Amino acid sequence: MGSEMLIIVFGVIATPLYVIFMVVGSIAYTVITIFSIRAFFYYLQRRYRRWRRRRQRFAREPEDVQLQEIS
Repeated sequence: MGSEMLIIVFGVIATPLYVIFMVVGSIAYTVITIFSIRAFFYYLQRRYRRWRRRRQRFAREPEDVQLQEIS
């Protein structure tokens, strides 16, 4: 009789804890995934902007550069 009672008590305590940990863990996993995807896109955006700026600098005509220096 004692072991059955222990199993019931353990189940009553462990099941809500298990559910809480599952919910918290899945929320944390989702948040971490979203932030890592956003950080990756931010990194790609910065690289693209830097690459585009560098390409524009090399593609400029000499007259354009002189006009910019004057103004």
